[in-house]
Amino acid sequence: MSSSTLQALCVRRRPKAVELWVMPSFPAQPSMPWLMKPSNRGGLACSQFKQQPWKATVLLALASAWSSFGFRAGFAVPILLTCLHPGWADVIKLRSGGVIHGRVLEDQSNETHLIIKVSNGQVRVDRSKIEKIVRSEDVLAEYQRRRSETADTPSAQFELAMWCEHQGLVEQAKEHLKRVIELEPNHAGARAKLGYSRYKGQWLTAEELKRRYGLVRYRGRLITEEELAVERKRAKLEEEQRRWHKDIRMWKSWLLGNDPARSREAQRRLLDIRDPQALPAVVRHLDDEPERLRLIMCRILGAIEDQQAAIYLVKYSIADESIEVRQCAAEQLAAKGDPAALQALKRALRSELNVVVRRAAVALAQIGDPEVIPALIDALVTKHKEVVQTRGGIGVMFSGRSEPYVTGFRAVVAPGAVAFVPHVSYLTRGAGIGSLRRKQVIEVEYQNNEVLEALVKLTGENFGFDEDAWRLWYCQQLARGRHGNRPVTQR
Repeated sequence: MSSSTLQALCVRRRPKAVELWVMPSFPAQPSMPWLMKPSNRGGLACSQFKQQPWKATVLLALASAWSSFGFRAGFAVPILLTCLHPGWADVIKLRSGGVIHGRVLEDQSNETHLIIKVSNGQVRVDRSKIEKIVRSEDVLAEYQRRRSETADTPSAQFELAMWCEHQGLVEQAKEHLKRVIELEPNHAGARAKLGYSRYKGQWLTAEELKRRYGLVRYRGRLITEEELAVERKRAKLEEEQRRWHKDIRMWKSWLLGNDPARSREAQRRLLDIRDPQALPAVVRHLDDEPERLRLIMCRILGAIEDQQAAIYLVKYSIADESIEVRQCAAEQLAAKGDPAALQALKRALRSELNVVVRRAAVALAQIGDPEVIPALIDALVTKHKEVVQTRGGIGVMFSGRSEPYVTGFRAVVAPGAVAFVPHVSYLTRGAGIGSLRRKQVIEVEYQNNEVLEALVKLTGENFGFDEDAWRLWYCQQLARGRHGNRPVTQR
């Protein structure tokens, strides 16, 4: 392709616009943020210019100017020329299947390229890309022929309207759509094309809906102005979350890469995050990564002022396999002082899994809130089901039971809550002759050292695993009435 060429690669017709993909000969210019932005196709994407079509003209002019200087770039730029397809336009059909509507300028074209005038400027197209040119006179003549042969029935008129729309004859298409609803008032296709919506048995325009009922159409539904405000707010939040997913995915790749400078920059940007809308992306992209990334994740969660961030910290303070990550999460919880997180840890003390009880106690000790003392006293000694193996000789075993026992757990986070769901297996017995060495589910009593250490740290007392002594001491503290129901530590 020569340096002065704008070669059309793909053109797609839309009902109210023509979309062209052209290969320009100029590089991306950072001075035009309103005109171009990076696209996920590896190139640039222009705005659709629906509100300000003059920008498309400017872009075409800039493209032509830059191309004349011989710059090259290996990317494609989509230019959306927003205009109603004029009924007088020629139709240029491309081999790629695309269509351009415009006026062919024969006096400016040559043997290799065709110059086409569109509403917002001119486009230069390689003739080898063109399959067929249908002159405007041919289109209008074909329209007149079809119109004279079309029956005055709803289906025939609608078919002709769709042909007109495909050919860019917008006004003619509208004329036939109006005729369709004259013949068949409830023709849904024609009504939709003309912008009507059916509400309470009536076909109403958008203006009529808003004036009579305060309703507007949004994504195919009729909703109130208040609902529209909520939907737009939700859409804005979703867009923010998509942006965070993109950014955090990129920064994670920098952290895992081999460039130390980029790695430091990624860590700095991640630790600067304060937006609660980033929370889903932070958890999704850093949760199942190496320990150093999970440590960064916990610090991010600690910096985000949001209850759900504290709930996730509860999860990592108990469920993470790394002691360092659990400790980091507990430290962030201590700094936050979130009541919902405190209640979640207290509930974890009643878990069916001993490991959850012990890890919750460690986190509560780190937080240091005396409110949890009664819950810790109740968790000093706990009972849990486990599988043990018994020994014996050869004999007959008789049993027909299936006994459940816990093999592990997983953390499930919901808005405002976290649960540690046990993995339950079943030990099934049957009758038969064999070794009397067998597995058995029994209830095991645990004295939880981590719980005792938390109590000692919070109270300054040590009554060992004597729950009655702890409860007596606590009642004495309450009787003194110091700070309501919160006892004062002795030392």
